Amino acid sequence: MLLHYADGLSIPKIAEILSTTVPKVNRCVDKALELGSEAAFISLACQKPKELGYSYEVWPQRLLAQHVRNHAVSAGHECLSRMSPSSVYRLLNAHDLQPHKVCYYLERRDPEFDTKRAEVLCVYQQVEYIWENEELKRIAAGATVVNPMADQFYGDRAGSVKDPFGHYWMISTTIEIVEPEEIQKRFLALYVN
Repeated sequence: MLLHYADGLSIPKIAEILSTTVPKVNRCVDKALELGSEAAFISLACQKPKELGYSYEVWPQRLLAQHVRNHAVSAGHECLSRMSPSSVYRLLNAHDLQPHKVCYYLERRDPEFDTKRAEVLCVYQQVEYIWENEELKRIAAGATVVNPMADQFYGDRAGSVKDPFGHYWMISTTIEIVEPEEIQKRFLALYVN
C-alpha cells in the first residue's frame, strides 16, 4: 500500500489494485504518516540544539516543543504544529530511544593533545649496562638529556632523556641492593636535613 501511495496513486486506486477497502488503505497511510512525523520528531530530539543555533547542550522539553512548532509545517509535518512540552514528554518516554535521558558532555579535542600526552608519559626502562647497551644507544640517539645519569639513594644509577617525539624515558640500572630501612635513612638525610 505504502509503495503505491509513494508512487502517487490515489487511495481508491490502491484499494482497487490490492482488492481491499478504502478505509483500510486510509488507516494504513495515516499510520505511516503519523509514524513518519514521530520518527522526524525523535530524529530531531537526537540532535544537539547547538547544531541548530541554540545555546543549550541538550534539549529542554520546552525548547524542543517550541522548535517543533516553529518548523513542523515547513518540514511537512503539520500534525506536530501544536506540540506542547507535555506531548514532548509523552512521545519521548513512549519511544525505545530516549535521547532526553542521555547525560553527556563532549569536549572539543585539544589540538595539542598529542604533545601534552607525550609530556605526561614517562617510560621507565631498567637496563643491565648504562650507555654500553646497544639498544639504549639507539633509544638515546637524538634524545635530549633531561636528568644526567647519577647514583640514587635507593640503589640505582638513573637518569632521563626526552626523545625527538617528546616522550620522556627514565633509564636506570641497579648498582646495589639497599634494605628498606637504609633507603628511608638515605631519603631523610638527603631531603629532610
